[in-house]
Amino acid sequence: MLRMASKALVNYLWLTILIKFVNTIELQHYISHKPEIKINKCCEPFEILLDDRCTHINKTNETIWHPMFTSENGKKQNVQVDYIIVTGNPDCGSMQIWHIYYYQESTDVLQLLPNGALRHYPHYVSPEEDLNREIMYHDYPPGKYCMEKHVKGSLVSEYASVCAPEHRTDWTSSPFLMRNIISPITHGISMACFLTIAIIYFIMPTLRDLVGNIITTICVCLIVSQAADTIRLLTVFTNHVSIIAAGL
Repeated sequence: MLRMASKALVNYLWLTILIKFVNTIELQHYISHKPEIKINKCCEPFEILLDDRCTHINKTNETIWHPMFTSENGKKQNVQVDYIIVTGNPDCGSMQIWHIYYYQESTDVLQLLPNGALRHYPHYVSPEEDLNREIMYHDYPPGKYCMEKHVKGSLVSEYASVCAPEHRTDWTSSPFLMRNIISPITHGISMACFLTIAIIYFIMPTLRDLVGNIITTICVCLIVSQAADTIRLLTVFTNHVSIIAAGL
């Protein structure tokens, strides 16, 4: 009986050691295959921006740009993060591209977060301020920005090319309906009325005198003014809609 108990104890110990060994191997495999954060670099690996052009580092007196990560609240600098550098400009599609420069006395601050996002906020707004106060900042996800060291003369700055944030509009709000729906409709009615008056004074022989020509000219000028104002109101939509409206 004692011999069987000892054998069972030995088997239990061997099984425990085997389980711990397997768990250790799985943990090491997970750590070695942990996903890396992708950071977009605007120029090639051994290049920086010199006077807004990608230039090989050997032709400058500067060092290569390396990303430096900051904690979410901005209090901890140089956070250690596993990352890989991906060269190329951001994929903005039809969105506008903005250029941001960050240096010692700049009005903009750029911070790389541990999740790979790029945070941008004005210099007078700091993450160390009162947490109850709404902080004005925007986080650009990976792939929607690229960063690089920028040198122009004696000024060395950190440069970022970012995709402009998507403008979200409340389509049901009263100000939006008044400005972008009702106002263009009334502008269209006004242009139709002015066009009708101009045609009448232009085709009626009895009205084509000096006063009629003045009224026709005024109506044409008002039509052009109303059309220009309508195009300005339609810029809240996407770029291709504005281009079509301008063409019409």
